[in-house]
Amino acid sequence: MRLWLSIISFTLCIPLLSFAQNVEIPGTLTEAGEVTRDVGKNILQRLPDIIKNIWDTKVIPTWQKMLHWTIETLWGKSISPTVQKIVDKITKFAERQIEERKPMIEQELEKEKKEFQRDAWNRLKSLFE
Repeated sequence: MRLWLSIISFTLCIPLLSFAQNVEIPGTLTEAGEVTRDVGKNILQRLPDIIKNIWDTKVIPTWQKMLHWTIETLWGKSISPTVQKIVDKITKFAERQIEERKPMIEQELEKEKKEFQRDAWNRLKSLFE
């Protein structure tokens, strides 16, 4: 186990050694501060573009794929048929209830129509009295 960890660590450190060969060691603390500031500025200038590139090329396509899968697989094959069955049952139930209550609704409507006519006639008569 230790052998594998050593091999992996060594393999990961080799590329870092090539960077160290090209860097000059600053002579004073002031030079070290300037080099650090330059590196920091360089990082801060490039960081927004790097993040934007990662966002545009990796994050957004991944989320789009997940949304497409969710719509296609989860909604299309699982949820949609179940919801459609429930809507069909509710529609059939509502249609039956309407058909059963239709005569009663028509009677109530006719009764209210007669009451309205009677009230309208009484109001009209009271205007002329």
